Amino acid sequence: MKPYITPELTIHGKKAFKFQLEGLERKDIESLLKGQKLVAYGLPNGHTFQAVWDLSFFFESGLVVHFSSACSEAGGWQEVGSLNIGCSQAANSAAEAIEMEFAVTPSLQLTGMQMLVFEDEDVVVECGLVLHGVDGQELVVAAGIPPGSVSVLASFAADKQFEPQFSLSSCRRERI
Repeated sequence: MKPYITPELTIHGKKAFKFQLEGLERKDIESLLKGQKLVAYGLPNGHTFQAVWDLSFFFESGLVVHFSSACSEAGGWQEVGSLNIGCSQAANSAAEAIEMEFAVTPSLQLTGMQMLVFEDEDVVVECGLVLHGVDGQELVVAAGIPPGSVSVLASFAADKQFEPQFSLSSCRRERI
């Protein structure tokens, strides 16, 4: 996926930075992930959940969901990070796995999700995804502070240093 995107304009004249998707359609995100059981994650050696440039979630079904972000100019000196989401099957991801650290998670059965949207007077940015588990757990993947990275908030995250570009309190949650 491109490391940046060209925004669309909303009817109100704001620049809209939407999810960049690969291997799935926007309308299929929730139906594809709902009911899936997360069993492991992978990230490049040396990366942490505070800032990871290529995050992969592995599901029991063999589905792999990849996360990164696009850093795009919003005007002047302002840059915004929007979420990139890609899907593949485990067999297709084997080559990428060579340089990754893996960890098994306490399995998390997904019941739904929401997207995080940051909006100010100039931009509307789809900057994150909140995955909901059957036990009320939330797993948040959001565009990180370093360009191209994502930051993760999860109960199984060892570092607990969630640092998204936009604070959760400055974002609204929407259905996909």
